[in-house]
Amino acid sequence: MNILDIQRLKDNKITLNLQTVLVNKLLTEAIDYVHIAAVNKNIRVILSPNENYEVSCDEELISRVVINLLSNAIQYSPENSEVFIHTGLVNGEIEISIRDNGVGMSENTLQRLMEQESVSDVQNRMSTGIGLQYCFLVLAAHRTNLNIVSAPGKGTTVSFSLVVKGISTTELIAASEAIKIKRTLTETEKETMKLFADRLRNCEVYEGSRILSILNEEIHGAPHWINDWKNEIRQAVFATNERVYNQLIEQLYE
Repeated sequence: MNILDIQRLKDNKITLNLQTVLVNKLLTEAIDYVHIAAVNKNIRVILSPNENYEVSCDEELISRVVINLLSNAIQYSPENSEVFIHTGLVNGEIEISIRDNGVGMSENTLQRLMEQESVSDVQNRMSTGIGLQYCFLVLAAHRTNLNIVSAPGKGTTVSFSLVVKGISTTELIAASEAIKIKRTLTETEKETMKLFADRLRNCEVYEGSRILSILNEEIHGAPHWINDWKNEIRQAVFATNERVYNQLIEQLYE
């Protein structure tokens, strides 16, 4: 990727080579590409388990987008931390999100990024913004957007969506907005789950590694729907969705 690539995208001189691509293959290969950079900082890149959908995209261009976003996440994360990748159905499309536990960005810095200006992080490392500008342009060519959520000291989450291949929009929306069965608890289950929920209550949604460690524990005497509930908690964490995270926990106290 260089200035010429950026200019060609701006001038609409790049024709997309649309292919059917497996999402997990795309992400796994990107993780392999940044492996050395991650190892050098002892950073774990964690891909959340997911259904392996096929998407229609220019594999080379989207792969470079994912590699760029992962590289940024690793660069601006502290040593001995984690970078999380999550995929899920949102509004009938596959959303790919990458979340780090780095220094995060203020609203002003984020606004400057969105305006494609140069920025510097709190450690005075300079970035020309070319990498993110490339991502914006490639995703725009795919008729999608790059979304960025960040706050100082709370890390950054970047996400974008792609069209799923071979499944109608109606089917996807039905899958992503499936009606949730009302969850009921026996008195014994309430006591069991309350001990578990109390620990999650003490976590902020951006404390991904701490929350995932709790979720990975076995809960004896838990209700049959516990795994579905855990997956919804994970999705809220990957999306840094504090409202949904708190709602899911509070369900256990009703």
